[in-house]
Amino acid sequence: MLANPDGTFTWKQYVRPAFAKVDGVWKDADTTLRKRVDERVVPAAATFRMSFSGGGDEPLAAMEKEGKSLSITWPEALPEPRLDGDTAVYPEALPGVDLRIQADVDGAPLPKRWTVERTYGWLMFHRRLARDYEALPARLQAVIHLAMTDLMARRVTGETTVSWRSPTLWDQIHTPG
Repeated sequence: MLANPDGTFTWKQYVRPAFAKVDGVWKDADTTLRKRVDERVVPAAATFRMSFSGGGDEPLAAMEKEGKSLSITWPEALPEPRLDGDTAVYPEALPGVDLRIQADVDGAPLPKRWTVERTYGWLMFHRRLARDYEALPARLQAVIHLAMTDLMARRVTGETTVSWRSPTLWDQIHTPG
């Protein structure tokens, strides 16, 4: 809360962190990436410690928050990244594939419970998974792969997911004959 010269007050509130404490000093939150002396790529000011690979065999990303750490590796040596604001682009990380990794101020992940429930929702969209019992694990695994492939195809094509309430669902369309 700020006191204005005219005697009024101003309250500023942010949805995401606007400030970050870096080496004991408060700074404006800034995810612009830069290279450190040790060749790791880091954001200018984030609410937790994170670094990305500067190329080579080192871990792709390393993060530490609230005493917990996470490190993500890449199966092959990475090329030197091209830095573009808050994004590091590793050209040809795999043949024909550019790997992009983006820094976030607070790294707020989706709660694990929501992720699990959302995944079950996607799987249950396929009636077979919701109603049938599979005796063979391999068959169930194949149906799960089919459900996830369908989900990815819908996302890529931009098609909206049909719900069981929709009158245009394939099993509700009656053809004469």
